Amino acid sequence: ENRNQFVFDSVEIRDAADQRDRTFLLNGKAIKMLGANRHETSPMYGHYTPDELTDIFLLRCSSYKLEVEDEAVECVRAFFEKRCENKPESFANARDARNYFERVITRQADRLAPMEAPTDKELMTVTVADVVGVVL
Repeated sequence: ENRNQFVFDSVEIRDAADQRDRTFLLNGKAIKMLGANRHETSPMYGHYTPDELTDIFLLRCSSYKLEVEDEAVECVRAFFEKRCENKPESFANARDARNYFERVITRQADRLAPMEAPTDKELMTVTVADVVGVVL
């Protein structure tokens, strides 16, 4: 007997009105699938919303202890609304939020570099100037 061999007598997918409630059965037992990318698994629910992409961006900022000005948050949301509406061929779902964050941090560094002695608040704040005009 080899413990690395599996035998499937039956494989079944029970349909449901909501695609997310489908049940995958192996040998009659329900199996919960984990770790799938949303954008690859569900054409109906696959892509993040502009608000979710904004939240992902803000979580990245928070993880670096960066404060984001309220007006800058609105600019970020507007960017993702436009991005989701037009979905260019290069659209990468949550990766867009990460790439956007990285470009914003680069712009912030470019803004701060000429300052002789930026304050801690200036160093830890993302402004409208940092987010407007970012191109992915």
